[in-house]
Amino acid sequence: MSFQTVFKDNRKRLGYTQEDVATYLNVTPQAVSKWETGQGTPDFAMIVPIARLFNISTDELLGYEDMFLDSSLEEIYRSTEQTFREKYNKCLELLKNNPFNEDILQKTLSLSAEWLSSPKEKIDEQEKEELICNAKDFSKRLQKCQCGSAYGDAICKLADNYIAAGNFEQAKEEINKLPRSCRYTQNRMLGNLLLRKGQYERSKEYYKESVYDTMAFLLWDFERIAQCYGNMLSDSFKNNRNIIDEIYEIEYTIIHAMDETQHGLFKHHLCNATVRLAQRASWRGEREKAFGYLDEFITNARELIIGSDTDNTENSPVLPKDSHTAKSLDKRSVIYRLSWHAFDSIRNDQRFRNYLEEVNSWV
Repeated sequence: MSFQTVFKDNRKRLGYTQEDVATYLNVTPQAVSKWETGQGTPDFAMIVPIARLFNISTDELLGYEDMFLDSSLEEIYRSTEQTFREKYNKCLELLKNNPFNEDILQKTLSLSAEWLSSPKEKIDEQEKEELICNAKDFSKRLQKCQCGSAYGDAICKLADNYIAAGNFEQAKEEINKLPRSCRYTQNRMLGNLLLRKGQYERSKEYYKESVYDTMAFLLWDFERIAQCYGNMLSDSFKNNRNIIDEIYEIEYTIIHAMDETQHGLFKHHLCNATVRLAQRASWRGEREKAFGYLDEFITNARELIIGSDTDNTENSPVLPKDSHTAKSLDKRSVIYRLSWHAFDSIRNDQRFRNYLEEVNSWV
């Protein structure tokens, strides 16, 4: 890392303002600002005082330690001859001169969790207590790093250490500190925790929620890809139309394979998939198949629009709630979809007329 990056990261880590640093170093705040933007550099005589202020080595301040640390960490982890105790002690040595280095903190926390759970290298209660105490300290340091994922990583790795040490309640307390943006990780870790405790039924439910999280984003990405191809239709209509059809067929298959057709989130995606597949079937002259898909589309749309918003919200564990309730699909949008030219060939069929009459009757 460059000097300006190291300087700025460490200033923020310690909660200092540019004015605080300027006062300590007896320089102007403008000078500090220039150091952070790369418009200027401090005099050589300022390097040691700055390193002391940030409690880091001059090599780290100047960005010289990165290559050394990377190779040292790689050497520690690649070694098959050293014990966990030897590897851990080497990480502690690296932390003495680099107490807030994110990579070393991450590796040390991972290593202590592996050691705590290792069946080959047993540790006594005093060592276990020391490892957990250190893990709490390292986790707090890691949370102060400026990297966006550092906070979540710190909590997860501390929880891993508690789980490995058999302290499940403390692990659960840490996992529950994860923000909503880390919901997938939270559910997966709670599933892991309960699995270790032998509570298989509850563990399954958390794993299932993790699958919902994953599938939610996956299905939305499928539809975004289809949208991209839809915007390119004028370039190669036939090929892009076939690709769009394939995407919605995959989406339809996934939802039914999971047997989650009544789930609020998946019901919404099923509406998109079924009406698109009905469109394809109608284009190909497969009338009965088209009506089969349209029946499913109308059934799910009815439940999303007329059904309880509360029910839909409770069944939607991920993403913005409004995207899974009736607000994401209204009567107008259903009528618009039924007006697509693809359905011209079946529009005079009484079944299709029944769809329109029913939709128009929805409140």
